[in-house]
Amino acid sequence: MINMKEAILRLKNLGNNRYRESDVSAAINQLNVVVKDVAALTYGMTNATVRPTKVCLIGDSLTGSGTNPILPPGTGAYLNATVLTNLNGGAYAGWISQQELIGSASSPSFSGVLKTDGLGNLSWNYNAEGFGEWIDVSTGGFFVIPSGGGVNNLCVKIVKARQNPNAVQDTISSFAAFPSVLTGGGNLYSEFLKDDIGFACSVKTWGISGDTADGVASRYMQMVNYEGQIDAIVLLIGTNDQPANTAAAIDLYEKVSLLVDQLAEHCKVVFVGGTFPRTDVSAGIQSALLFYSDLLQEKCRKSSGNLVYWDAYSYLADPATTTGALKSSAYHTDNLHLMPYGAWLAKNALADQLRLALNIAKNDYPRRGFVAYSEATGAGSLNANPLYLGSGGTGSGSNGVTGVVPAGCSAVRNAGTQTMAISTVSGISQNQLRLTIAGSTTANDYHEFSQNAFLPAVTGGWSNRYVVFELDMTIEEANLLNTLQFALVATGTKNISYWNQGSRAFSNFSGAQAHRITFRSEPMLVRDPTITAYNMRLRVGCGSGGSAIVRIARMEVMEWRP
Repeated sequence: MINMKEAILRLKNLGNNRYRESDVSAAINQLNVVVKDVAALTYGMTNATVRPTKVCLIGDSLTGSGTNPILPPGTGAYLNATVLTNLNGGAYAGWISQQELIGSASSPSFSGVLKTDGLGNLSWNYNAEGFGEWIDVSTGGFFVIPSGGGVNNLCVKIVKARQNPNAVQDTISSFAAFPSVLTGGGNLYSEFLKDDIGFACSVKTWGISGDTADGVASRYMQMVNYEGQIDAIVLLIGTNDQPANTAAAIDLYEKVSLLVDQLAEHCKVVFVGGTFPRTDVSAGIQSALLFYSDLLQEKCRKSSGNLVYWDAYSYLADPATTTGALKSSAYHTDNLHLMPYGAWLAKNALADQLRLALNIAKNDYPRRGFVAYSEATGAGSLNANPLYLGSGGTGSGSNGVTGVVPAGCSAVRNAGTQTMAISTVSGISQNQLRLTIAGSTTANDYHEFSQNAFLPAVTGGWSNRYVVFELDMTIEEANLLNTLQFALVATGTKNISYWNQGSRAFSNFSGAQAHRITFRSEPMLVRDPTITAYNMRLRVGCGSGGSAIVRIARMEVMEWRP
């Protein structure tokens, strides 16, 4: 990891007084890498544990985020869909998004009022307990706005460029009945990257819909300060700036070039993304965005190796045309945002470069799923059948289910005519369960495949401990796979953790375009003593005429210790 010898040789070469400025820069950059690597080793030693590689992604809606990333692990939030008519009115649409009640709130059953003073500050009053302190959100980013009682606080995302200069307010009501921890949707390259990189790497997303280069430049230190030591930062920004011509593209590049240099001070390597193709804007803007991307590529080429350019343009554009047309099935109908197939393609432009730069090997993780839970170490499975072996489960022979349901599992259909055939596929390290889905006549049909994880007796009980789930499964084939979602639900639905709570269909997956999912959830807090078990639910469902094959290697619940 540490190339100390190279750094020393570069310094020795400066002693002959015939050095160039580039030699000095190269030596300094190499020493900076050495210092960061030593810090990484020291971090691991002082914490008596191996620190997982950390990658942070920042940008706009193409990067996205799940649950507010500044919340404590396992807290989650009560989801909300209120339209903020006044705060986000007119030209200020999208200023505030993903307004949610913090998961530690006393009750989600009431409403509250969110107001601004027109100066970039927000204040929140939940259930008439009084307005909390004003919180300055003018930098943009992720915030928690306290209520007067200090418990029922509101989480929000803020876009700096759309700040409302008027003193207005909105009532927010109808929060979800239970707190959730969410990943991003299946339309985000960042989520496919998490799946691809696997359990050895912590991938955190800090994207905000509608954000611009100025917005990310204003808020990136929030990410740096919250995340601590970061190995790599992935930046994708600029499409919302919409430069109209070459001069505007140069201005945008100069802003982002400075931002890239600032990000590079806080990690080993910055992956700088060129903009994705889009056809919802004029040809002039499309051309200017390409020119901006070319400038970024040249900057990275001239760097000392701490800047890496990545570009998904050729992955997402139609190879049969020269007009910048979009690849079939890769884009949503808005011709800007991606479908799952497009997100998977974009991920492919980045994943191998990132894995190589951070020395992250592909691994089949054969140790996992084979060990029962141990209180002494915290290792092992909390669910009895993480590898989905054996027989004796329920559901076969009804609800369109055929084949053998594994021990301790159940398979049911919510409605409709969809069929699910269960079979076993032999593998080198272990067998896998194959679910073949077909026959749906509506977009909302799905089968739910589930298993319980009962919490064993432990010293002091499970309250204030944490659990996580890990998935290892493959989308072998998919055509109009409208529902592909995993949820871990606590007893009494007191909290729930989701993977891929999205609404866009998976299509074009087959053969070499299969997608393996190796995913670890955010830790979920065991909220109170009444939680005695967690139900693992995988939902798979196709639209009318669709079909899919999903292979399960492992779905496992484990304890997580801070």
